[in-house]
Amino acid sequence: MKKALLTILIGFLFYSGFSQQTYQYRYHIFDSYLLNPAYVGDGEYYTIQTGFDQRFYGLSNSSPRTSFLTAHSRLGKGYLFEKDGKINKFFGQFGNVALGFQFLQYAYGPSVETNIGLTYGYHLDLNPNVITKRPRKLVFAFTPRLQRVGFNVNKLNLTGIDGLAIEHDENDFIDLASIDKIASWFFTSDLGVLYQTVNADIGLGGLNLIPYKNKLETDSLFLEDASMYTYDSLYASKYFVNFKVKFLNIHESRTFDLDFVPTFSAMYAPKTSHAEFFLDMKLDGYFKRHIAGIRSEIIMNGQLGVNIHYMKSYSEKHLNLINPYVVFDFKNYAITYMHSFYINNDLVKAPGISGGSRIGVLLKIGNDRIKRKTTTSNPFMKRK
Repeated sequence: MKKALLTILIGFLFYSGFSQQTYQYRYHIFDSYLLNPAYVGDGEYYTIQTGFDQRFYGLSNSSPRTSFLTAHSRLGKGYLFEKDGKINKFFGQFGNVALGFQFLQYAYGPSVETNIGLTYGYHLDLNPNVITKRPRKLVFAFTPRLQRVGFNVNKLNLTGIDGLAIEHDENDFIDLASIDKIASWFFTSDLGVLYQTVNADIGLGGLNLIPYKNKLETDSLFLEDASMYTYDSLYASKYFVNFKVKFLNIHESRTFDLDFVPTFSAMYAPKTSHAEFFLDMKLDGYFKRHIAGIRSEIIMNGQLGVNIHYMKSYSEKHLNLINPYVVFDFKNYAITYMHSFYINNDLVKAPGISGGSRIGVLLKIGNDRIKRKTTTSNPFMKRK
């Protein structure tokens, strides 16, 4: 493929606002598994999550759109099959093993990115805390991912890309009419570790630990009056840390519980000086019906929160997002709606651009709504 056309394509990606880097962690508000793969199987049910994101309103062309699908669970815990069933006896020998699947597809103009990942996780039970006697565990997870970046050249609009210069040889010639689609497949992987107690989660890990330079990337491109950007890959390795507090109870009664669940995560890519920070503040309310003794049945769970996202990207470009959201959590499914407000956006500057919206639906196969005041079948799920 000719260097000039490749440079145009990469320039288009930068111009459309970091659009090629559709990392799954930006959707962790719907499922923590999308941030840290070590959250695989973190539930007393089989999790299936699907969602849709429209990035911007007000664009003259179609807005960037992302669709995603995840599924994950631990094996052999009897969540799906009867505990005394023959099938469950087979899976019971893999009780500490968890498997996950993630699929994301991003589309903007002529570009389409597809991301497919499979996760293997292992839940290691630790000795209880010496003082509190409460359980602890470590979770290790590995996710190999296959990605595809493709372009439909017939949809590529080469007008209106101000400040884009192309470096090529005098004899370089491209016949766009003879090219319909350009695509590149490449492989990468993610790694996550999670330490869990009843009261808090602490996670570490990395994304794109095997950076692969696909054939659509160039060594340099010239934007904004020949100001040059250099990089090893647009999919550079990133390292993250996440922290969640789960014990901040605001109100508790026989019919209603209200918790405050703060979460913080940070991510950094050393080679590109790319940094992102997320602060999530969530109110988690449980409407319940008292059964007998210490048992109660959860009738409905509602959540109200705000997610603050700050990003510093290439050439000191900044992005500030405030994302309020609401969750309606019923017996076997939950619906999440989030709206994004752009407080500061140096990465995408165009008249009339405003925030976007995201919606997700979570299915909980085999979910148990009976909760106990002092203990649960999975104490790490006391407040999630």
